[in-house]
Amino acid sequence: MISPYAYYAATALQWYYKMQPKPERFYSRAVANNWNACEMILSDCDEKMNAILKDIYLSKDTKSDAVYEASKKYNTSQEAIWTMMSRIEKRFAQERGLI
Repeated sequence: MISPYAYYAATALQWYYKMQPKPERFYSRAVANNWNACEMILSDCDEKMNAILKDIYLSKDTKSDAVYEASKKYNTSQEAIWTMMSRIEKRFAQERGLI
């Protein structure tokens, strides 16, 4: 079962990776808060983890297909990637006060 905050967190992470580098201005306080939460959480991730997440969140495939492709590309188990994504999305939700 997908957590209620997972879609919101995934959308924020996708936007964060698409909008690199950091925009000079945000069009709302919520978008700025999402950006700052993503930046803080992802700054704790190593380079490989960030690359995996970026590939998945920017993929035009389904999430499960993107995870499968990332697991092959980075020689990492799909289970480890799903766990990592769940933890990142949960941390985002906690940072934004969603849970």
